[in-house]
Amino acid sequence: MRMALASVLAPLWVLPMTGCTKSRFRGWGFSLLELVLVLVITGLVAMVASRFLLSALEAVSVSREYEDQRSEAGFALDRMAREVRGGDVTACESGQLEVQRGGQTFLFEPDDGGLLLEVDGDRGVLIEGLASPDGLTCEEAPWGISDLYALQLNMDSGYEASTHAWQRP
Repeated sequence: MRMALASVLAPLWVLPMTGCTKSRFRGWGFSLLELVLVLVITGLVAMVASRFLLSALEAVSVSREYEDQRSEAGFALDRMAREVRGGDVTACESGQLEVQRGGQTFLFEPDDGGLLLEVDGDRGVLIEGLASPDGLTCEEAPWGISDLYALQLNMDSGYEASTHAWQRP
């Protein structure tokens, strides 16, 4: 045992000659070539994985934008339908909806990629992302029912939202 411990701890040139001048511990490590190959293979795997991650992140981003436009279109249609239900429609044509309600005039019309809402001269953007100029369609329902209006918003993403609103007597 003592001899084995001494041979392990001894410097390499003192080790017993076995016909080879290299260290007997050489098999425990990696050569520079092996390390470089591992780094190259790891880099290639990381590059492929990053492409999949980037495409997944892009899909999530597009999905969120689409969902945001969808919810904004729903909000705008709800607002227009509420005004139609509680007011008197004075103009319903392609690109414009005008409603009189409670002594106020509500005007919905597309402008520069957004849907504007004007209440007695005060204008504001209700939603953005509307396909101009045909982003808003308002027409009387084709079924011959009086005071029933078909409202449709066309978003620039291609999403179309529509609803029907009945003007209460």
